[in-house]
Amino acid sequence: MLESMMRAFGMQGSIPKFDAAATNTIVSVRSRATRVTLIEVNNINLVDVWLQMFNETPVTGSPTLFEDGTGKILATCVAHGLVTNDIIVVTGTTSYNGTWTITKVDADSFTFVDTYVADETSGAFTCHKIILGTTAPYRSYQIPAGDTVNRGSKNIPLLVPLKFSNELCYAITTTYNGSTAAGVVCVLNMEYIDELL
Repeated sequence: MLESMMRAFGMQGSIPKFDAAATNTIVSVRSRATRVTLIEVNNINLVDVWLQMFNETPVTGSPTLFEDGTGKILATCVAHGLVTNDIIVVTGTTSYNGTWTITKVDADSFTFVDTYVADETSGAFTCHKIILGTTAPYRSYQIPAGDTVNRGSKNIPLLVPLKFSNELCYAITTTYNGSTAAGVVCVLNMEYIDELL
């Protein structure tokens, strides 16, 4: 009954088409959705794969200074916890908001490539860190192989909706525990109920 009412008020949505070959590791779902109710996966490969789902608390920080670092932006943030090639989302600045791949300088600073405009003394970053093989999956589902004619498909209706508190990350892997990225093509769709609208 509640879900019917939520659908009537437009509180249902979908997160379509995750192409594992394009990302090869992790996709983060950053939305207001908190209850995933249906997952559909189509596997066009000739091998079984696994859908891994992670409930993640992202790494965040507030750099005290964004300044010119010889052709890059140098951010100062004590004990930032990032490593080279981490991807961050910067917000709250005038000139440097966006998604960046960082290079660690030391424990308290990092750089990313952008055109320097002016020093800034406020802003924040979010980094969505899941490392396959070291982060345990929240849920794991085996997806059957396709053949030369048909896709391998699996519908996963969740009688008890999958809840996530911060954001949901997912990957296609070759193992049940999420240790190896599959690097193969699957198409994933999620239906969700948004409790916060």
